[in-house]
Order: sequence, then structure tokens, then C-alpha cells
Amino acid sequence: MRVLATGGAGYVGSHCVRALRRAGHEVEILDDLSRGHRQFAERLAVPLHVADLRDLAATEKVLRRGYDAVLTSPRSRSSPRASPGPRPTGT
Repeated sequence: MRVLATGGAGYVGSHCVRALRRAGHEVEILDDLSRGHRQFAERLAVPLHVADLRDLAATEKVLRRGYDAVLTSPRSRSSPRASPGPRPTGT
């Protein structure tokens, strides 16, 4: 399977990429490197596309390469650019 891992150059994302590669999948990374590291992609020997997901044109350009699945690794909650996720109600 051909997989695009967004946030794949971060700590959690790189572990997911490693597991996917070990399972025999072809993986590429899309990451803005604000919290990730280029070295993770280099060590894993996977293509790295440096772009921000909020840049629609850049994201569409990468997606046009064709993937069977997209794995999204969320930003850390401590990241100032992290978007607030759904909040539980009734608590």
C-alpha cells in the first residue's frame, strides 16, 4: 500500500512510518518541520515533502502523487499552532 504520513517527521509520526515500512508499505512523509526533524525521514529512507497542511496548493500537489491511504499524526497539544479538537460534553 502507498501511504502518505502527515507529521511523519515528528516523534510519534516517525514511529508510525517505521512500522508501516516494516509491514512492507511504501511511505512518504508530508511535514512542515515545525516540530519534526528532517533526519527522521533521512534515517527511514523515505521521501520527505516539506509543506504546511494549511497550504492547500502545496498539499494538493503532494496528494496528486497518488496514495492509497493518508495517516495523520496530530500536533502536540503544547504546540501553539495546534487546533483545538473536539471537546467532550457533559463533563
